[in-house]
Amino acid sequence: MNQILDYSPNKNSGGNSSRTDKIVRFFAVLLILFAICLLAVGGYGYFKKNVEKKEDLSTTPPRANISVEQDDADIIIKIDHVKAIKEVIYGWDDQKTLTKKGEDIQNNQFTIPAVAGEHTLHIKVIDIDDVESPYEEVISSSSGEDKMNPTIDMKLVDSEENGQRTKKIKITAKDETAMDYVTYRWNNDEETKIEATEENPKEIEFEIDIPHGQNNLIVVAVDKGNNSSSQPKEFTGVTRPDIKINVSADRTVVDVTCSHENGLKSIEGYINDQPFQAEVPEENSKELTFQLPLSEGTNKLSIKAVSVDNTEANLEKEIENTQEPVAQDDNIDIKIEKKQSEDESLGEVAYVEVNTSGIVKEIRLNVNEVDYVVPIEAEGAGFNFEVPIEDGNNVISVTVITQNGTEKTETAEIRR
Repeated sequence: MNQILDYSPNKNSGGNSSRTDKIVRFFAVLLILFAICLLAVGGYGYFKKNVEKKEDLSTTPPRANISVEQDDADIIIKIDHVKAIKEVIYGWDDQKTLTKKGEDIQNNQFTIPAVAGEHTLHIKVIDIDDVESPYEEVISSSSGEDKMNPTIDMKLVDSEENGQRTKKIKITAKDETAMDYVTYRWNNDEETKIEATEENPKEIEFEIDIPHGQNNLIVVAVDKGNNSSSQPKEFTGVTRPDIKINVSADRTVVDVTCSHENGLKSIEGYINDQPFQAEVPEENSKELTFQLPLSEGTNKLSIKAVSVDNTEANLEKEIENTQEPVAQDDNIDIKIEKKQSEDESLGEVAYVEVNTSGIVKEIRLNVNEVDYVVPIEAEGAGFNFEVPIEDGNNVISVTVITQNGTEKTETAEIRR
């Protein structure tokens, strides 16, 4: 009843089973080989990428080793480099640079003349791969060539002249060895020359006035080595306010008139130590007239007017009040202007013309805070005379007093 089953794959299938096993084994081996190839390609790519990255991080282009030696009035530039040199660019301070070609450099060095004084030598070596190697060194030489141009500096400064606050231009020219001279010229005017002094041979410094309006200034500095620098600059000149006073014939009041071409900012002062301040309107502030009372005896008057340009004018005067009654004020006209003198040796002078409706008793003159008395040889209502002036700004004040006590003062600024 019991049966034992015996299974054998070769009994019923014949040769088909053997062929199937071979095909399966072949594809299995093929898949294994394909997988190995993929792993090999991926591993190689990863390895190569990391190797290249390490090479990029670790590789830097070689630089030139630069050194400088000083031999009396010469500078020797030495260059040590593993690569051929294409060119060397060098120069002093911020002056123009020079170029030396690599084929003109013998034994990796070349010589340049030293420059007198203390200067910074800038060097840049460029190799055949256009890799740059910079170098700089401060070098002092007392026997080098004077090849550097003088430096010029111009700036506005506050100044006080004849008691008046104003703006001027300070010009400073310097050289590392020795200055010779400086010239300056306004617009198309003639040049003015300033020479160096023995006390300060390396520097020339001076201040100049600014002409009224828009002006072009050209400054030229020349050193002892005949090296020169030129600098043009534009400046706008402003004027001071004008202050006029007119004392009444009965000498009880004084009329004060202040004016400025661009406008007044403030007017203040003292009369007999009592302060006063005139109210300047916001509009139409170019001229303002007001009265101040005079006391019996000597009246001390001090006036300061400031323009919207922040220029300032001051007037100080003593006025006598004798309380002597007079009929009426005389009309007084005073003109002050610059002109060419009839005497050629004087050149430009201030020309003063006085005309009155009365008889002139006295003419007082003040030039740059120095008082003068103008002689009156005969009675008259009209006078004119010339006043010698100095180079630069001149503040001239003329006071005319007639026989009936009328007094008028006119002040003008004349630039020569």
